[in-house]
Amino acid sequence: MKEITKIDYLNVENLIDQKDYIISMMMESWEISFPNDFDKEVKVRARYKSLVEYIMLKKAKVLAAIRDDKIIGILWYFTKNGFIYHVNQLVVSEKARRLGVGSKLMNMLTEEAKKEGIDEIELFVSKANMGAKKFYDNHGFEVERIFNHGFEVERILMRRNIDD
Repeated sequence: MKEITKIDYLNVENLIDQKDYIISMMMESWEISFPNDFDKEVKVRARYKSLVEYIMLKKAKVLAAIRDDKIIGILWYFTKNGFIYHVNQLVVSEKARRLGVGSKLMNMLTEEAKKEGIDEIELFVSKANMGAKKFYDNHGFEVERIFNHGFEVERILMRRNIDD
C-alpha cells in the first residue's frame, strides 16, 4: 500500500464525488459498532446525508486521508460549546487500517485544536468496537461515562485534554 499523499479538509463536492466509497467505509465501521442492527444501510445513508448537510451549513468539518485521489479515511467533527471538538465519526477503509491512517487524522485534529485554542476532544465509541476503543486509549482518551440504556450496544463517552 502506498503512503498517504495528503490529509486535507473535504468540501461538499469531494463528499459527493466519492459518495459510494465514503458510505462503504461508514458501513464497515457501523457493522463493527452495531453488529445486530438490521437497519444499518438506512441509518448509514441518513448519516452520510447529515454529514453533507452539516458541511454545506458549515456546522462541521471533515478531515480526509487521501491516497491516489481516493479517500481512505475520514474524521468528521464539530466545535461544541466553543472549546470542545466533538468527533462524530472516524472511519478508515478496511484495507488501510493499522497503517497509521487514523493516527494521522487524529494528530491533524489535535494540531488544529491547539491552533484554535480548543481545550479537549470528545467522542463516543461503541463498546462492541474494541479495536476503536483501544485506538482511542492509545491516543490519550479516557472513559468519562458509559451509556447502556436506550442503545442496542453500550456507548462509551471518551475525552482527551489538549496539551498546550
